[in-house]
Amino acid sequence: MKDSRDTDLTTYLVFCCVTAALPSFLLGYSTGVPNIPQDVVQHCSDGADPNTTPFPECLPMSDLLWGLANGLFSAGGLIGSLMAGPLSARFGRKSCILYNNVFLLAGSAAVGLAITPLQLILGRFTLGVGCGLATVVQSIYIGEVATTKRRAALGSLTEFGIVFGVLIAVIVTLFSSDAPYWRISFSGGGVLSLFCFFGMLFAVETPQYLLMKGHHSQAKQCLQYLRKGYDVSTDSLKQRVLTIVDLKRDDLTEKTHLLSNNSNALKSITAIGLLRDSQLRPLVFIAAFTLSAQILCGITALEVYSASIIRRYFSNGTAEYITCALAATNVLMGLLMAPVIDKFGRRRLLLISQTGVILSCVALVFILFVIFFAIGLGPIPWLIVSEMFPTNALDSATAIVIGANWLSNFGTEWVFPIVNSKLEDYTFVVFTGIGLLQLTVFYLLVPETKPQLVYKNNQTHFEHIQERDVQ
Repeated sequence: MKDSRDTDLTTYLVFCCVTAALPSFLLGYSTGVPNIPQDVVQHCSDGADPNTTPFPECLPMSDLLWGLANGLFSAGGLIGSLMAGPLSARFGRKSCILYNNVFLLAGSAAVGLAITPLQLILGRFTLGVGCGLATVVQSIYIGEVATTKRRAALGSLTEFGIVFGVLIAVIVTLFSSDAPYWRISFSGGGVLSLFCFFGMLFAVETPQYLLMKGHHSQAKQCLQYLRKGYDVSTDSLKQRVLTIVDLKRDDLTEKTHLLSNNSNALKSITAIGLLRDSQLRPLVFIAAFTLSAQILCGITALEVYSASIIRRYFSNGTAEYITCALAATNVLMGLLMAPVIDKFGRRRLLLISQTGVILSCVALVFILFVIFFAIGLGPIPWLIVSEMFPTNALDSATAIVIGANWLSNFGTEWVFPIVNSKLEDYTFVVFTGIGLLQLTVFYLLVPETKPQLVYKNNQTHFEHIQERDVQ
């Protein structure tokens, strides 16, 4: 039997990762679905009647209230992401993903059945809570079951799910943005939560979580399922957690103490503990900044409001198809980058991506913006979080930094309609300034987290970053 350190991809591993990543598709779908129907839902265009019963054909709102409807989706995501760390540490990654689908289904149904703006806002908020919790836990889950050899490709499933969800939302609303069909498109993504629920019934818990809870034999069994056809008994103790299953309980404390250099490898670090740790605190800031930068570069504005932006330059029908082309480009670039992302350093891709996004903002060439975003700012922030922190800090760290991502989403989605109406053609000057700040911080502070390069440079102040996964 082959050594599991040579593991590539197994069918069951791919199944577990894809199933866990399904909520990210719903996140993207829910982000993109208000884009094209905005005029019908908000302004009752095309003859939509707000007085029809039992379900009005439109829900008249001001720009501020429409922005709030989109922004509170992200506010819910922030709350969900902050809940995710403690919940996944207590109940497990699998259980959180499994039962979180209740929030996703309930929120989708509430949005589709809304008869007042308030009900639409509350439905979007509930949906956001589920999406926020899911993005944290699925990132942890995928990072802990993926092999080092394919971690980047599997880690990019989160971002790919989001951009693919946006594309499907745009395509669906091209044909169902009129009244009353926008209700079907607004709630249709909830069907995916059923697939996720039933799929996760057949997925395993992550070996790292089981080890942290002391379930050593079960951890080894789950690891064998994930590495079917490979021998897991030869995994190196140096990679932190995997042959711990073969140690006697009497030896466990002493040997893991030596292995982790006083890092309390089997004891979870709380959010407060993270912020008090002089080594981990800077990494929390860097990871939170990177995931916030992903949003503040301007991509959310394009995903949520591109139709209204492009209508300033093109006719209604043309604007919708350009919006679809932008979403399709994002997906295509995600597919092209997934197999090759491990061949380049994370930091290099991030710097190239941010530079290209800045130039695209200056030139107002949105297709180039999307291409450069997909090179690095799209997948890299989700990936580096799982590579920057040890297993025992991952729950709290992921919750904090993805919480920052959701907070940035909330601010952008709420404020952008107002800023866009005031600045019009100069709106993206704001994103140019933000991009220059982000590029400076990336260059000065963001470390390389690609596993091989981390090992080569393990004498730096990031030396406590260690491999957590089976090779």
